[in-house]
Amino acid sequence: MEEKKIENTIDYRPQVWLCPATPKNRKLSIDNQFHFTNGDTEYAWAFSQGFRSKWDKLKIGDLCLFGNCKGFVKAAYVSRKINLEQVEEWPFRSPSGLPWSWGFYLTKPFDIQVEANFFINMGRRAWNSQNLLSPEEARLTLQELNL
Repeated sequence: MEEKKIENTIDYRPQVWLCPATPKNRKLSIDNQFHFTNGDTEYAWAFSQGFRSKWDKLKIGDLCLFGNCKGFVKAAYVSRKINLEQVEEWPFRSPSGLPWSWGFYLTKPFDIQVEANFFINMGRRAWNSQNLLSPEEARLTLQELNL
């Protein structure tokens, strides 16, 4: 009888999040590390108070893409989740005026170039708000980025 060798591998593909950001806001905590008063110095991002359910879906190892209507220019992996209400600070206000409550730290961001039209051509309507891509959209995005 022929013996079959079974490889023990994990095919993990991270979830992919779109995180629109103005250049000014991106400069504060993505292009540069933010210095929290609790002593942490980290690359960081957050969901506002009303988006706890999105934060709950966010996993360590997920990939976040940062940019704006012209395209996405930075990416980083989630390294830790934090409740910002315990830290009591964030470098800028949310567009809704709600406090940023659900934060996450990131690995050192790296440069990418993905045009906004890439997401529009996929049929994505909400490419300009902080959203989780579908598994198929994530697969196509990771393929586009050669990740």
